[in-house]
Amino acid sequence: MATLLEELPPDEARRLRVFLPGLYQRAERAVAAEQRFVHYTGAQAAMSMIRNREIWLRNTQCMNDFSEVRHGLELLREAYRSRAGVRLLDFLDDVHPGLRAEAAERFEAIAATIRVSTYITCLSEHHRAEDHLGRLSMWRAYSQVCGVAFVFNAGPLLGRGSTAVGVNAGPVEYADRRTFLRGFDAFVEQMLAERDYIAGLGPETAARNLAGSYYYAALSTKHPGFSEEREWRVVFNPTLDPARHLVRAIEICRNEPQVVYKLPLRDAAEAGIDGMALADVLDAMIIGPSDNPRAVRDAFVQLLSDAGVSDPERRVRTSDIPVR
Repeated sequence: MATLLEELPPDEARRLRVFLPGLYQRAERAVAAEQRFVHYTGAQAAMSMIRNREIWLRNTQCMNDFSEVRHGLELLREAYRSRAGVRLLDFLDDVHPGLRAEAAERFEAIAATIRVSTYITCLSEHHRAEDHLGRLSMWRAYSQVCGVAFVFNAGPLLGRGSTAVGVNAGPVEYADRRTFLRGFDAFVEQMLAERDYIAGLGPETAARNLAGSYYYAALSTKHPGFSEEREWRVVFNPTLDPARHLVRAIEICRNEPQVVYKLPLRDAAEAGIDGMALADVLDAMIIGPSDNPRAVRDAFVQLLSDAGVSDPERRVRTSDIPVR
């Protein structure tokens, strides 16, 4: 299988290596290993996803882990004001006079847009050992009664399919204060080593890419106590990127009306994009612990068949974790 480096244009690969080294390395490994991802949800939401062939991205303010977004922002703010952060700003001003002030302005803008204008859906790395049971902690956290797990292939999520739609996928880093600051120090050292490259970008492009580094660091950092979730996030921000094929809508979520963005899981003929059809991204479905797992499985086999997914009998399986 081609690696992420081989699929990307050389200038894009270089940009990622310099400004988003952690994301680049993790995505490289995931694509090379044909990593699969899983989304745990309740049966009602799963039915909607299949019938409408779409995934909802919800605002971070409305999600149960918004406190973890705040965690990343607080750590980034401390790093930005640290000795390494000051060193980075001095370096930027030396390379492009005035870039220090521009970088500071963009930093504050990033903090604001994460709070109010970022929409995400959460996935988790899926291991072969979980193919038949799923993960008990995830059933308990997201779908205690009649849950469903969608197991997705990595290719369309990390390849051109997702960028054609206008979303980006990336891993969550689980870090406490010490780990985060150590990683930030390493990032600054790498930036300083790329002086000629950054100088060649020009001040506007350098500032925009540095803002992307800040955005990713804040949005993808969670407390290490959540590390067993092995989370990745599919992210969209309408203030930073046009909506393209995403659909803005008002929906009821947990009894509250919310703005959501709907990521289509349709083929190119319907949605105008490649590689994001439900049949392309769906590897399997696991029916979680319930009183009537066989009946639930039969229902989802029919739903997948109605949605045009081939061989649904093979794709849908039941977890035999006892109901408690």
